[in-house]
Amino acid sequence: LSLCVVAIGASASAHAASISLGEATTAPGQGMVGVPVSLTVASGEQVTAVLMDLRFDPVVAGFDGCTLEPAVTALGKASQSVLLAPGLARISLYGYDRQTLSSGALGACHLHALATAPIGGSIVALQNGVATDPVAQELLVTTTAGRLWVEAPPTLPVPSGQLLTPTAGTTITGTNIAVSFTVQNTTITSGGTHLALTLDAGSPQQLVSLNPVTLSNVAAGSHTLTLQLVDAANAPLSNPEATASVSFTTEIPVSISPTLTILSPAVNATLVGTSVSVNVGVTGSTV
Repeated sequence: LSLCVVAIGASASAHAASISLGEATTAPGQGMVGVPVSLTVASGEQVTAVLMDLRFDPVVAGFDGCTLEPAVTALGKASQSVLLAPGLARISLYGYDRQTLSSGALGACHLHALATAPIGGSIVALQNGVATDPVAQELLVTTTAGRLWVEAPPTLPVPSGQLLTPTAGTTITGTNIAVSFTVQNTTITSGGTHLALTLDAGSPQQLVSLNPVTLSNVAAGSHTLTLQLVDAANAPLSNPEATASVSFTTEIPVSISPTLTILSPAVNATLVGTSVSVNVGVTGSTV
């Protein structure tokens, strides 16, 4: 058995292989992702081990090591990686026998985007690649850079409430106010997330369904109605979308007393005959 060992910076005899990095996508502060690593062996060449440096932007990412494909480990190969400095890791792929590597996927180099990583693409490069053949001869490796894409995390739906009636700015005649509402991205339950309905600075009315309600004996004037999503302890949810408010005005209808007026015959009129035609008028009521 023999262990192939190569040294960075040693002279190499030929371009025996090329190693390419692929692309991976993540978001700031999320878990690690694997940047694919693939090997292409030149015709007539044999590669048993590889040593190379991985460079990445330390402002964007952190290094989490490398893994090998099952087909590579089946050849008795293993990998070792050491972080030499921020943005620089040394990676070796080796084996205690002379099994040769075929062209194809080798594995992945794992990176994670920092929580402060800027959005966009960042180059991930391999440098100083050197390989060895079954007789420990050093062979030059060419490399192709890859890219780590950092995307904005998806916007998650948040619980929200909406007042349907009354509408903002409306004027309502009467003392009873019909209130209807709806919610999105949550479920209203008793003992869980529910609603609190508050008129002006009054006490909240706890609601455990989406059934419309009626507010009675509302005084005339300007009012603000507030709907809040609250938790089981009646504490308002923290996101702004969990609160909705509308302002409206109420007025008391003017009461008109019914009035009956005799239109004919006229007062003190002298009538001829035995039949009298009487016409009346009514206001403030319907006959």
